[in-house]
Amino acid sequence: MPPLRERREDIPLLADHFLRLLAREMGMPKTRLRPEALAALERYDYPGNVRELKNLIERGLIESGGGEVGIEHLHFLGFFPRPLPGAAAGPSAGSADGAVTGHGGGAPEERILAFAREHGTISNHECRELLGVGMQRACYLLRKLHLAGRLEREHGRRWAQYRLPGTAHNGVKH
Repeated sequence: MPPLRERREDIPLLADHFLRLLAREMGMPKTRLRPEALAALERYDYPGNVRELKNLIERGLIESGGGEVGIEHLHFLGFFPRPLPGAAAGPSAGSADGAVTGHGGGAPEERILAFAREHGTISNHECRELLGVGMQRACYLLRKLHLAGRLEREHGRRWAQYRLPGTAHNGVKH
């Protein structure tokens, strides 16, 4: 059987199946995927094939609390859905969570990088304050940026600080 990325027409059916199955297993009412979430799922390449789709749906269902699953509930593990051939770049084409990049209300990752640019470093605590998120979400975002090579990590565990690559402790470029 060909990989899921070569059978994109199966994604809506499989996603609906997993959504119904998992909601029933978790004792949640039947819910649905918002159109922008389904569009993001259809653009994703699925290195983990069908099992990864199921995991994305399960995590999205948990994060939505049993409500409609939106793009903000889907976590693509650092990978971004790619545009479908011939598809126009829509509002969700820029990032996995569909947020618009920029200052202020932009994507969380861009806000973190802007803070690091302005202050030289960012800690988990500063990230939580900046975004108004919990410790796990802040750790996830900082680690994601670190693994993507967009931030360098200094120190470890509780005292970890992240800075832009090629900058000194005070934010000045080497």
